[in-house]
Amino acid sequence: MPNLRELQLAFFRALDSGTAGTTDPDPALLAVIESRGALDAAARVDVYAQMYWMRIADALLEDFPRVAALVGDARFHALARAYLTATPSRHASLRYVGSGFADFLATRASAEVPPFVPDVARLEWARLAVFYAPDAAVLTLADLQRVPPGEWAALRLHPVPALQILEVRWPAHTIWAAAGDASDTWKPGGTMLRVWRDEFRVYQSPMDAAEIAALVVLRARGTFGDMCTALAATVPAEDAAAHAGALLLRWIDDHVLAAPAP
Repeated sequence: MPNLRELQLAFFRALDSGTAGTTDPDPALLAVIESRGALDAAARVDVYAQMYWMRIADALLEDFPRVAALVGDARFHALARAYLTATPSRHASLRYVGSGFADFLATRASAEVPPFVPDVARLEWARLAVFYAPDAAVLTLADLQRVPPGEWAALRLHPVPALQILEVRWPAHTIWAAAGDASDTWKPGGTMLRVWRDEFRVYQSPMDAAEIAALVVLRARGTFGDMCTALAATVPAEDAAAHAGALLLRWIDDHVLAAPAP
């Protein structure tokens, strides 16, 4: 008779095998399970295995609704089963089960998966990441007005945790906004997206070269002076400070800069 730990491990292996579509329970596990009515021991284990698989697939569907809309429910579930077979869930929380889904979809980008779908999945995953990111007090215009003019060059500004910069090959934000309405007019084009959360809502916006350069400096913990220097490579040097100020106002309005430590 297997001990309790051995039975637990055998039961989990049976559940895990269900993601591939065919449950393969250990004979030692089946030996301790009674048949009931029309269900023998293997069939009773299979009920749990399919429930386990379907719950994880449902979590993927909740995390990637736009991907599902683009490929269709039947294909999405087939892709989810293939993904979970190749990359079984190993974290205690379903929050992380889709961490490799975009990369997996990229390996299927063909007639099975339109080539823009992996980038939409990357955007959906980035939106999840900022939704679950820690809260932070945000910088206000009043905070900046208290900075003495002589200290601006050395001023360090920090993005809030709920901010990500996402590089994609397709206009994923436009495709995402189409809510699953497929189009043959979408064309590939490198895009950098700013993805952030403001209170309970998540947003995304494409960035131009100047905003990209400025945010890269801030995320590297550079100073406002460093940011102006970086901007001088993307706009006329005499306009760099004014452009930096305009970006700060935009970021303050979007609540993507963290308040100074007390």
